[in-house]
Amino acid sequence: MTIGHRALLAMRMCVKGSPFMYRSWRVVSRSFRDSTGNLPENSTSLVLEGFPSSGNTFAMRLAAELLPTCEIASHTHCVASLVIAARLSKPCMVVVREPIAAISSYVVRYNRPIEEAVEEYKTFNGYAASQPRVMIVDFAALTDTPAVVLQRLAAFRGFDLGKEEAVAMAERVFHQIDTTRKAQLKVGKELTIGWKTEEKEQKKRALEGSIAASAGIRDCRRIFEDMKAVASKVPKSPGR
Repeated sequence: MTIGHRALLAMRMCVKGSPFMYRSWRVVSRSFRDSTGNLPENSTSLVLEGFPSSGNTFAMRLAAELLPTCEIASHTHCVASLVIAARLSKPCMVVVREPIAAISSYVVRYNRPIEEAVEEYKTFNGYAASQPRVMIVDFAALTDTPAVVLQRLAAFRGFDLGKEEAVAMAERVFHQIDTTRKAQLKVGKELTIGWKTEEKEQKKRALEGSIAASAGIRDCRRIFEDMKAVASKVPKSPGR
């Protein structure tokens, strides 16, 4: 990475970490094409965030199924959202994915340089890991046992959710996603969820060696392991 690229990345990280700067920059720039979500407000009931390509959309749909009348802030993929959540005492859930899988998917989907993606993963998840009242969800648990994640989220929000009801909710979300996917494929629209294709998987596999050898990946792995270690716990929700 050149000095110029490093300077631009440092500026980008500074903007994405500051609520004031991030809000201001979004007004005048469209450069954050992967950060088009909504920031927390006073009316927000839940903040749901994660590094890009970590199952954010699936998690959002599960949360919306569980909390249909609640306003959920999500998909900014930036530290600023977590900072605002803490200031407003809003319950916050963060999805984390194994770094090489998440970074390779992000690079392929958004055409980001590897070094930049590694730094963004480290910055976002490093901050999330430092927040004791954030509910951490492992990507593997999200995709393999979504009903369990729904039960944890319900407990985090202060109520019980039975196993059968959680399973039924997860099945409804899978059906909704499959219906949306088929409709988008039928008319040739870009998919709103990063579904696997053989072409994308080949591109990701080709990047894995370079990502594994990149500076900063060791820190990413350490952060991931720290977050994974607490991903089965339900922290006390802010304001409760």
